[in-house]
Amino acid sequence: MDLATIKKRLDNGYYRNAEECLLDFELMFTNCKTYNRHRSWIMTMARKLKKEYQRGLTDMPQIEWELPTTGKSSLPDLINCIY
Repeated sequence: MDLATIKKRLDNGYYRNAEECLLDFELMFTNCKTYNRHRSWIMTMARKLKKEYQRGLTDMPQIEWELPTTGKSSLPDLINCIY
């Protein structure tokens, strides 16, 4: 898993809820740790990114609406889902 794949999945409406996306982020960090040496520059950057990622999670809203699974969602669909 990598950031480009996560972004592509976000752009294409792949995730139905935040948890699915967060699991891919955790997989990305796990893969990074598995396939790179502890003191490599990649791991140094991954640790910094994970720290910022975790900080950002504290700002996420607790209420979540699950989107329909019919591909891309438009803004009006999202608004109708909320109201």
